[in-house]
Amino acid sequence: RTVCNNCCILIWFLDDLQWADPESINLIKLLLTDKRTKNLLVVGSIRQDGVDVNDQQENYFGDIEEKDSIHITRIHLGNLDEGSVNTLISDLLQCDEEKTRSLTKSVQKKTQGNIFFVLQFLEALQEEGLLWYSLQTFKWIWADDERIQSTMSVSKNVADLVVKKIERMPQELQAVLMIAS
Repeated sequence: RTVCNNCCILIWFLDDLQWADPESINLIKLLLTDKRTKNLLVVGSIRQDGVDVNDQQENYFGDIEEKDSIHITRIHLGNLDEGSVNTLISDLLQCDEEKTRSLTKSVQKKTQGNIFFVLQFLEALQEEGLLWYSLQTFKWIWADDERIQSTMSVSKNVADLVVKKIERMPQELQAVLMIAS
């Protein structure tokens, strides 16, 4: 209430609410339903692809909306289409969209346009030496589609790339990640 007053609006973004425990959801409900709290906007994301969204959580937020007259707007964000992935890649690599089309096809084939996976896949390409920046031409260069597909075909899906990345980390860091998760 101190931060959310007449002169200030607080926007609070909560990512990955599908992992929230019941106590955290109760805290969110308490904040949302407190009639004395003004000028608070809570934006939450719930990932639905590849994750079992807890029906109780979905019902809980619907319950808040119904019982407490809290307005909830749901926006479904899907995967990027190939054109959008191409625009992203050409922007990241600072080159013409026509030039990045072949790379985009490889990336789209592996990621189905999931933005997180697109970025992870590009990073993995760079780590594998299939995408690099040339200091002679001052341009990004990448291997041909065949080489990318054959080298990167070890992973059945891009989530495996994240697992491999973690496996390359020092044991101490892996232990910390296990504890933190």
